[in-house]
Amino acid sequence: MWSRRIRRSHSSLYSAAIHCFGSYRKAIAAAGVDYRSVQRMVPGRWNRQTVCRELRRLHREHEPLHHAAAETKHPALVLAAYRYFGSYGAAVNAAGLNYETIRVRPMPSWDRKRVLSRLKELDQADAGLWKRAIRRTEPYLERAARRNFGSYERAAKIVGIPREKLKAPPYRVWSPVRIASDLMGLYRKDPRLLKPSTLMEKNPQLLRACRRQMGSYQAALKAAGIPYEAVVYPPAFTAEQVVSRLTSLFERGRDLRYSYVRRYGGKLFNAAKKCFGSYEAAVNAAGLDYPPSAPMRHWTAPLVLKTLTEMHRRKADLRQRQFRKSNLPLYKAAIHYFGSYQAAIKKAGIAYGRMSTEQLHRQLPARRKLIGRKLK
Repeated sequence: MWSRRIRRSHSSLYSAAIHCFGSYRKAIAAAGVDYRSVQRMVPGRWNRQTVCRELRRLHREHEPLHHAAAETKHPALVLAAYRYFGSYGAAVNAAGLNYETIRVRPMPSWDRKRVLSRLKELDQADAGLWKRAIRRTEPYLERAARRNFGSYERAAKIVGIPREKLKAPPYRVWSPVRIASDLMGLYRKDPRLLKPSTLMEKNPQLLRACRRQMGSYQAALKAAGIPYEAVVYPPAFTAEQVVSRLTSLFERGRDLRYSYVRRYGGKLFNAAKKCFGSYEAAVNAAGLDYPPSAPMRHWTAPLVLKTLTEMHRRKADLRQRQFRKSNLPLYKAAIHYFGSYQAAIKKAGIAYGRMSTEQLHRQLPARRKLIGRKLK
């Protein structure tokens, strides 16, 4: 009669018990049956007793029991505490523990041992050990060193850090000539390195020097002879990549018309305009006719060549007049992509004259029989 079995075997009875009495436990009590006699504990299932027992065990083992630590290490325990006690704090108090003292996270104290250990770690990691760098990375370390050793330098000396590492590196003197030289060097290496976001991440001192010495980053680029638009808004493709991309799309039978590329290939379209001045000039540079015509449906240039080669291998009749009658869509696709049917045949590696002769010899016996029947 335990709840899970009744819910599976007599679902209507279980639902009626909850509807009439509020819970299955109350319905069992109203029937005069002790609920503990019919209750069955599933291994690993939580209840109020197991939650309290687990909290006391963790406390004896000096485990951190504040909410964040318990939720990270024991999420099932926290969920069970909320389910049976309403809150995690109520569960801790029900276990006989003081949640007001447990909820405070233990903060590590900066004693002499910890100060020396942290200085050794920073020295081994080759991090900046001068005071300005330490205040930025470890804001409490310098004060703890002064409190425990009298000064930060004395603590570093005990660790064995030489005084040279405690001195800040000399700051670079930025002049307009040096700024222009560094900007031009980065531009020749890769124009994308001069994007403001990239420069702020890789070389923030140079970016700040540009703004401090020149008034703005744009003015610094102009003084160095670098076009601002090419740096801030670089094209997605170079001129060679635009030509290669257009040629590849044409060979695959894609639509290269102005409106289609502008709508579905915005990056390629904008790069073509930036590199060649207009989309028409980019298409002409790729050796294609402008305006491009709509592609043949379902047919691409490689597919046309592959189909012609396969048909020739199967000894199909590829003579122009016969082929036009039997395969008109493929015939039109060949003219569309290669200018003429003869050019498509040649591109497929087929000798048109030899193929025509073979077809005539292959059909000659059949024609003789046909002529003989007509004469009879």
